[in-house]
Amino acid sequence: MVLLGLIVLFARMNDGVREIITGVVMEPVGFLMERMSGPSNYIHAFLYDLSHFNGLRSENKRLRLEVAELRRELNRYREEALENARLKALLRIKNSVPGDFLLARVVGYDPTAWRSFVTVNRGMKDGVQMDDVVLAGGGVVGRVLMTTIHYSRVMLLTDRNSHIPALVQRSRVRGILVGGGDGICSLEYVAKGADVVVGDRVITSGLDESFPKGLLLGKVVEILGDDGEEGLFQRIKVRPLVDLKRLEEVLVMVRPHTK
Repeated sequence: MVLLGLIVLFARMNDGVREIITGVVMEPVGFLMERMSGPSNYIHAFLYDLSHFNGLRSENKRLRLEVAELRRELNRYREEALENARLKALLRIKNSVPGDFLLARVVGYDPTAWRSFVTVNRGMKDGVQMDDVVLAGGGVVGRVLMTTIHYSRVMLLTDRNSHIPALVQRSRVRGILVGGGDGICSLEYVAKGADVVVGDRVITSGLDESFPKGLLLGKVVEILGDDGEEGLFQRIKVRPLVDLKRLEEVLVMVRPHTK
């Protein structure tokens, strides 16, 4: 009843008085409404920001996955390009050297101070035999030392037991290329005073039944003089033209089977 009476009284007031009373009442009421609606606005803004943050986090995760996949693809393309370059180098050898060849991949590497071997994934079933010559992009790698049905062990030309009749390509001076076991070979039994200089290329002489004449072996990198045996021979260091520590694919020169 009191509320009804106040409403009737308010209705009978003139406009000026009503405006004054309305203004007085609106100020505190508006203040209270603002304070009451504030938390709701803050909560709404917080929930919006949280949803936006979660969306950004999901997008960031998706982008990271895409970047990782692109990097894998780029690495695969690079590997394929490098492999293609190596295979082209092997193809050049195959086209320039007469004979039958098998492409083989290096699946094992066993270098030590005394012995230097690699294992390739070609064996007797592929026609590989002992003493078959093995080549790579720069020239001779070594020869097959033993073979099983599916694999072969290759003795590198840097192995201390490797001895290959050789020839200085420029001057035709002969010698024996002997493995040094340390990544370097030596051209032995070259007479003191023979025409050999640093930078000369060394090739196979053809005096070994396994190695055809003219295959590249290495390059002379140092000439030390005599070896102490009455000063008869020079000591000549030869670096293989093939980087034997980075072999991945090789060519096996397959010979006809002997009966």
